[in-house]
Amino acid sequence: GHDPVPEPALTELDWGAWEGLRLSDKSRIDPAELARREALGRDFRAPGGESYRELQARLAPLLLRLAAAGRDTVAVCHRGVILALYACAAAILDLTLAQVAAGQAPA
Repeated sequence: GHDPVPEPALTELDWGAWEGLRLSDKSRIDPAELARREALGRDFRAPGGESYRELQARLAPLLLRLAAAGRDTVAVCHRGVILALYACAAAILDLTLAQVAAGQAPA
């Protein structure tokens, strides 16, 4: 077996002032902030927190580093991090396919 290696990039999304709240606790969240969340989507950041796009930016270098290592990897993390990793992988794959189609496959 291998010893676990903590990876700070795999930390769950920082919800800032919303940490510990559920969307079902809407009475505790400013309605204007809920509307902003809906309008901004991946770019929404709770006060003092991190946006989903920022989470993806934090995870992309890790994903590339793990892919370059060429080894199987097991990660234990929250669902939101898994979804963000999936989105990053899909974006990287799309970029690679676009490069291949343009005759610019990465080395």
